[in-house]
Order: sequence, then C-alpha cells, then structure tokens
Amino acid sequence: MAPWQAWGAAWNVAGGVRYHLQALRWRRTLWAPYTAHVAATLVAWRPATDRLVVVGPSAGWHLPAAWLAGFTEVVAIEPDPLARWLLRRRFPAVRWRFDADDYFTPEGPRSWADNTGRLLDTHRDAAALFANFLGQLVALYPDAVAREHGDALLAAPAYRAWQRSVVRALGGRPWLSLHDRLSSDRAPRRSEWRSDGPTPSADLAELFWPRGATVIDHLSDGWAGPGPCGYQVWQRKPAMFHVIETVGPVHQ
Repeated sequence: MAPWQAWGAAWNVAGGVRYHLQALRWRRTLWAPYTAHVAATLVAWRPATDRLVVVGPSAGWHLPAAWLAGFTEVVAIEPDPLARWLLRRRFPAVRWRFDADDYFTPEGPRSWADNTGRLLDTHRDAAALFANFLGQLVALYPDAVAREHGDALLAAPAYRAWQRSVVRALGGRPWLSLHDRLSSDRAPRRSEWRSDGPTPSADLAELFWPRGATVIDHLSDGWAGPGPCGYQVWQRKPAMFHVIETVGPVHQ
C-alpha cells in the first residue's frame, strides 16, 4: 500500500483515527449494548472451519477476544495501519494475518466482481465475516459514486450485479454480515427487531422512527436471503443511532 493510501485509510470517514477515538470514549457506555449483541451473535455462529476472514474489522472494538482466538488463523482485510496495530495489541492471543489490499473498490483495472472474487478465491476454506463493512461503501468510495454513477452507485445495475456475484461466490461457505442499514440523529422507538425475511428500507424506517425523522439509507439492502434477519440499534454517538442488519445463510 502506498503511503498516501495508508494515510487515507487512517482518516477515512467510515473508520480510522476519528472512529478509534470515538471507541475509546464510548465503548464501555453507549456502545456496550451493541457490543454484547455482537458477541452473542458470533458465539452462537459456529462455522465448520478453523480459518476466518474478517472484512473491515477496524480495531475489533465490537469483536469478542475468546471467539477470535478459537480460530487457527484470522485474516484481517484492513487497510488502516493504526487499526492493524491495535488489533495486534488488543488481541495478542489471536493468530493474525493482515491484508491491506482493496478487494471492494469499483475502480481499477479489474472488473468489480473479479476484484472481490480474488479475495474469496484465495480463502475458499475460510468462513467470512463482514464486520460492519457492507453498509459503508458510499462513504468508502465517494469519488467512484460521484464520478462514475452520478451519485447513484449503489442503485445502479452495476452494483446489483456485483452484489449477486459476491453472494454466489460466498455460496457453500459459512458467512455472516453485520452492516448498517439505516441511521438517524433521532433516538429510535425500539432497540431491536427480527423478521422472517429481509425488510425494505422504507418499512424498516417506519418500524424504528416516527414519521418526519430524517433517516439515512445506507443502501445495503439485498444481502439477505430468504431466511430470518435481525436488526439491532447501535448508538454510535449521543445523537447518532444506527440500525444494524445481521444476515447470513440459515444452515452453516
């Protein structure tokens, strides 16, 4: 990774230094209920493999140490150099392997699907955990959104084709994703929700917020299959609330 790329990763709006500072401030208070939810979800998830690929773990602020240490190898796809340093320091018992390549950019010489496919092909025998990553694509690739797709990258056919290709590539392996679906500066009227299948964003907004609230759609619908979905509120800051969707194959 070039120095300018490392600098950008350390200061990107979806993570980086600002996010680590928020974690140090709020992880034992505002973040605690959501962190407990993530721990319970991951402990209940029992993939039949001893290798794990974690996409976008940051410094693992929500990840349980004992669960990570149960794998013989954990490959972290994490471009932020400070996050990688913190992962080593915070989880010394975990057998880490780090990869700073960007497998999810819609730009570059490879096709979008081929770029992500490189990652999944390289680690075919590993379970895959998307750690609050898939709801951050607009924030991570704003130039691509504005320049190539007129501010509608995640509504474009190219995105849906890429999404379908990733789901196909994940077929046959255990995988799980926790990702932003919606966020708002208004406190929601419920803390969680479960459904028998994926819930449209408009319906989800009505479930969690009163009419008139300003709600941001992270355009991360479409990852859930026909099975149950879980939705949990994460209060990231005193006036910022995220609805996190948990999805993955029913039988793993």
